[in-house]
Amino acid sequence: MSSKNSRSISSNWLTRVSDEIEALNEIYLDTFKLITPNQTIQIKIIPNSLKVFQNTNPKCMVKLVIDYNPNYPKVLPTLTISKTYNFTKKETDEMYTKMYETAQECSENNMEMIHEICTVIQEIVNKKAQQNEPLNLSINSSDNLSDTEEVNLPKKGNKK
Repeated sequence: MSSKNSRSISSNWLTRVSDEIEALNEIYLDTFKLITPNQTIQIKIIPNSLKVFQNTNPKCMVKLVIDYNPNYPKVLPTLTISKTYNFTKKETDEMYTKMYETAQECSENNMEMIHEICTVIQEIVNKKAQQNEPLNLSINSSDNLSDTEEVNLPKKGNKK
């Protein structure tokens, strides 16, 4: 590949990622965090409905860290559920499965995927919030958050 084509691909990738990050920032506002420009972001996904809050504490929450790569969206980004609140390991594993399925489908169509993935997780979080009784715990306390290990999604064509 010539260096001109390489720069063009790199520039195109950078534009796509920058545009997607800008859109995600507009959508997720206060729950969006830019960790590394044009590389890594974090989105905290909390229940949509105000009915699920008691003393401004959500009943459940997921923090998703997205690490883009230079071949995105043809190659899946690294998606990590860095924190969960009020989810079991089994439920977190199911989230990873749904994230992977959504990411694969978008990747096969060369589509940006992060908003689609967040929408899938949002549905899970909303459903979980409806099942739970209100909690009087602060989500800012590390005691209330459970770490989950990073799972790198396989590159397109590889099986999990």
